[in-house]
Amino acid sequence: MGRYTLLLVIENCILRDAIALTTTLSADYTRRFPETVEVVDTEIYAVGVARPIQERLRVPRALEEPSESGTVQGQVHAIWKNDKWFYPDQCPSPPEDDNGATSWQWTHFDVISSADPESFMFVMDVYVREYEALEAA
Repeated sequence: MGRYTLLLVIENCILRDAIALTTTLSADYTRRFPETVEVVDTEIYAVGVARPIQERLRVPRALEEPSESGTVQGQVHAIWKNDKWFYPDQCPSPPEDDNGATSWQWTHFDVISSADPESFMFVMDVYVREYEALEAA
């Protein structure tokens, strides 16, 4: 079973409504999957208010084991903030002095550091099962 991890930054919302929005957003994300992928489960892995997360945030540096979706907090396959999705293959270039970090690490950093300190941040895991496409007879 595969897993996709999402970071959802929800601003200007009470917690109850923010939790409800995570369901809508995770469903929106999974619409990108081909028909050969079945969503098995979706769960909130972690939730927190932005301010303490921002206080611990450090400027990105090269990861020991870099990957397309790698961040200092682990694999993050998509980020949502302010009605916009960000993906590892569609993010802004890193700054000129990038510390060896990828553009995705910088996008992750920028989204968290620019969030309203009172916003909620959710880490969602989407578990999927992939099927082989049926070949035409």
